[in-house]
Amino acid sequence: MAISKVAQKEVSGRLDTLLVQKPKLQIVRGDLVTPTDSLVIANLMEDGLTKARTIGKRIDDKNYLYDIPEATKRATALAKRTHVSIGDAAAKVYEDPPLLGEIPKDYPENYHINDRGIIGTRETLIPGNSKDKFHISYDNPALAGKGKIEVNLEINNPNNPKSRYKESVKITLYEHPEFRGLFQSAPLLLVASPEFDKHNTGGKDNSPQDQTFLAELGSEISVSYEDKVSGEFSRFSASVPVNKTLEVPIYILKNEDGNPMATQEQVNRQIELLQESLAPAGIKVIAQKPVYIDLPQGVSLKDGVQTASPGSKIAEDLLITKAIADNYPDNPGVRLIFAGNNIEGINNKGEVKKANGHSITERMLPPNLKYAANSVFLKSEAEPPETAGHEVLHCLIFSAPEIKESGYYDRAGHYLTNPSNIMYQQNKSAETETLFGRRHMSDAQIETVLQSTRLQNPPIIPSQVIEHQNGTAFVPGP
Repeated sequence: MAISKVAQKEVSGRLDTLLVQKPKLQIVRGDLVTPTDSLVIANLMEDGLTKARTIGKRIDDKNYLYDIPEATKRATALAKRTHVSIGDAAAKVYEDPPLLGEIPKDYPENYHINDRGIIGTRETLIPGNSKDKFHISYDNPALAGKGKIEVNLEINNPNNPKSRYKESVKITLYEHPEFRGLFQSAPLLLVASPEFDKHNTGGKDNSPQDQTFLAELGSEISVSYEDKVSGEFSRFSASVPVNKTLEVPIYILKNEDGNPMATQEQVNRQIELLQESLAPAGIKVIAQKPVYIDLPQGVSLKDGVQTASPGSKIAEDLLITKAIADNYPDNPGVRLIFAGNNIEGINNKGEVKKANGHSITERMLPPNLKYAANSVFLKSEAEPPETAGHEVLHCLIFSAPEIKESGYYDRAGHYLTNPSNIMYQQNKSAETETLFGRRHMSDAQIETVLQSTRLQNPPIIPSQVIEHQNGTAFVPGP
């Protein structure tokens, strides 16, 4: 079939464009089009994770499915009748739940049974579902028909050479089925926790099909590719910015014998986990040098740190914070107080119980006790790993001028609806454990905590030179 002169000219023009076009290597956003030199630590709760679900219970060596609709109906009715939270009502219903029958052998989902006989499905990490995903793109018409290529990806922190957040891997890019010579990676995520990084998504950790990479605030992500035939070298870099900083004064109590209740190694681990929890919000933790505190008069650690409540004989947490405030009145962020492994806290029913941590927020206290506000008591042992983040977020949420999603919290400030949320208080008698833990914030929580008066703006530093696709220098604008 003959081609018109106009069509011939158009095809010729396209070929000329292809022949002169230089290879283009980019990091692009989830739309696969927009290049970016700024990436974020993924917030997995909203869209990266499927939700963990409790589906049944093992009774007399048989596995039964819950009748979820009937249980929800009963819990809703109980909550209205007794004026308790839906979470408390659900816990009561699941003590003797309605059952559908035994789980069939051909049940379509994989499930697990914990040591209490609770049966549940765990979350699945799906990078392609996350709004925080990014891709690597390489456009080179000279490679049309090659099918796939491998590029180098490196992650490091130029301001912290000793950082453990380092990666150096090869990533597979696949040729677009329609636009020949255009190669794109699978959806990729930056994560702050080694547990999330090692989760098998597209391929094993650090394989060319890996989709999750360990990074921190301040990390630089660089991708590069060298065409072995032409010798053409391309490079593109992006960084993870800091939105806010949180100053953390650290106090370590000494017991009756004068021995500190936490080691420097234990403190470092708690700070590390706190930073992992706050990274998706872009909050950088600045830990101060620990100060060792003698026990105030009237405080004994032999029976643990007693908290302020109507049933307490003495509010030892207030005595401790008063002694700290008298000697160290400056609290620019949130105090961390290490007081051994025996701490009291208040649960969502207002009951005083042994706790992994305990926070004192601005909204808990009358004006004469404000010196104690924004203080967190932590065990020396970091179990469970979300404790430091959970307790500090109590302080950040309740020091914000407006709490988004306020209806999602109980009176103690615990999130009600998603077991993956870092502010959720697990009911061990009714729920399955989550594979990724209670480590994640909702978008509304991030929006809330970034308004906290306990946070500071990061220092303004000169823009760093970032290398782009052809190795030339590119300086970001203000």
